[in-house]
Amino acid sequence: MARIQPQDDEDGDANGLDDFRPLTAEEAQKLRLQQPLLSIWRVVLAQVVVGLTVAVFTYNLDLCGTKGICNLVVNKHGQNTATR
Repeated sequence: MARIQPQDDEDGDANGLDDFRPLTAEEAQKLRLQQPLLSIWRVVLAQVVVGLTVAVFTYNLDLCGTKGICNLVVNKHGQNTATR
């Protein structure tokens, strides 16, 4: 398999590393204050909500079988079965 060589930019570096410079301590501290860390509990809560949503959805699909999820809410007589 042939490899394609990256094209050099006008600056001479294909990855743009010529423009890279490390942050000073003050710049790093300012960046941390501007972009606070994401709370681990928010991530866990989001995972729980998504997990429960997927579980309920798949349970409903399994319960309905091939008839579809709509039969859970309205049966063939037009009555709402979700309140029973």
